[in-house]
Amino acid sequence: MRERRYPTRQELDSAISQHPVRLEHSSRHAALLNSRGLEEVGISAETPDPPDGVIERDEKGEPTGLLLEMAGYLRERLGITRSTAEMEVGVSHLSKTLLSYGITSVQDAGPENGPQQWETFRSLTARQLIGPRVTMMASVKRLDEMTRYGLVWGSGDDRLRIGHAKIMLTCSTGQLMPAPEDLSELALRARDLGFPIAVHAIEQESVGEAIRIVTVADPSRERPGSRASHPPHRARVRNRVEHCAECPPHLMEKLSRSRAMVVTQPGFIYWRGDGYLRHVRPDLRPHLYAIGKMMDLSTPVAFGSDSPVVDPNPWPGIYSAVTGMTREGARFPSMQGKGPSSSGNKGGLDLTRALSAYTLSGAESEGTQGRKGMIREGMLADLALLDRPLGDSSKAEILETKSRLTIVGGDVVWSWGEI
Repeated sequence: MRERRYPTRQELDSAISQHPVRLEHSSRHAALLNSRGLEEVGISAETPDPPDGVIERDEKGEPTGLLLEMAGYLRERLGITRSTAEMEVGVSHLSKTLLSYGITSVQDAGPENGPQQWETFRSLTARQLIGPRVTMMASVKRLDEMTRYGLVWGSGDDRLRIGHAKIMLTCSTGQLMPAPEDLSELALRARDLGFPIAVHAIEQESVGEAIRIVTVADPSRERPGSRASHPPHRARVRNRVEHCAECPPHLMEKLSRSRAMVVTQPGFIYWRGDGYLRHVRPDLRPHLYAIGKMMDLSTPVAFGSDSPVVDPNPWPGIYSAVTGMTREGARFPSMQGKGPSSSGNKGGLDLTRALSAYTLSGAESEGTQGRKGMIREGMLADLALLDRPLGDSSKAEILETKSRLTIVGGDVVWSWGEI
């Protein structure tokens, strides 16, 4: 909107009042409902804020229609809003899109994932509606359900497996949620059950708390008195900080000592970097997605897309990681590392390091580096044949790169043009 604000429910009502309307922010951390939509989910002036969310209200105490961190709340009250057929059409389209980008493995980081989501993935995978391999994270709040169902970290096979326990740590509502004491108990419980944790953290307040908790719940250590039976090689898998968007120097040093891995998204630099440069405080910009500095301090870093927030195409992210440039051609200040992992002050990472962050480091982030992430005898035969050779001298061509042939497990699952 011109005013750079959310519309109100009254404005939505003026456009359409006879049907419920729900608008989702692209980050999935906020939703806007019209009056009929609020009625549909039972929200009124008397409705209290849920434990992990906020119902924004006007000066009279009436809901404005803006709901923060309430996706789970809405899902519980609305139930399934798409038919199975609609969902399968969408998944099939997504699968083809991913394979066309040369993506052979994905990690689903749904914060509500439990046994039901696992069974959905099993059905979709068995019917080959999902082409890439899938690692499904488990909601940290549903780990007891998962273990009763017989699912622990690493359960499954090479096509579908259980990954980290996902923790949503946010400041969207003005305060840290979960609270530090609750967060500690969730993280330690995950460790006792044999799950490494992946902590969603964007703002520097949440990043600082995420660093604290991934250190406390280090997988290589067990809580005294714990009798957890962990899978083989479990201690080699690192806890993760997801996004780690705002990381000033005092946190960067703590992060490097935490043994945790950062899974972040250079695609945000390409797609949203120009907006960050316009709207983020100048003193914070050098510490926003400071990927080069993390690597210079030997913090292990893997790249992903955070799709559907941005396009899952990896090449815009690789382009920005290598050039340090945004979509509009501005230089992003944080992409200027100085150590062996970067190419100096004139740009970002070298191309090999950027590609590795999307491949081998991606496998390391989920603990499957012994099976995938590089081309080597004995590894899973997952390959993407590109339409051009790439080198550091051809940075301008990175954005134009496409997959001509995508192979999963030795089978051609997507092709474009004559090979």
